[in-house]
Amino acid sequence: MPFSRHKPAFAGIRTGLSAAHGSVQDVVEGTKRLVDTFDHEEGGCILAASNAIMPETPLENIEAWLKTAEQYGREKRERYHTTAK
Repeated sequence: MPFSRHKPAFAGIRTGLSAAHGSVQDVVEGTKRLVDTFDHEEGGCILAASNAIMPETPLENIEAWLKTAEQYGREKRERYHTTAK
């Protein structure tokens, strides 16, 4: 069930753990989980780092987070619009 109806939700990925020490796949799965949990048709989801991105965070993990948030989020939004017609 979505976190909120009629209001956007703000969600953050735990950059100190998931992004810095996890694999690219961990970051992708965590980002998708955030979008699935907080994004909904009547509102939206704003994803951000929950704190500073740690210096030891691999660039590949940051790129995976941004790419997944953009692409997966867009795909989910498009599904809302196609099912509403």
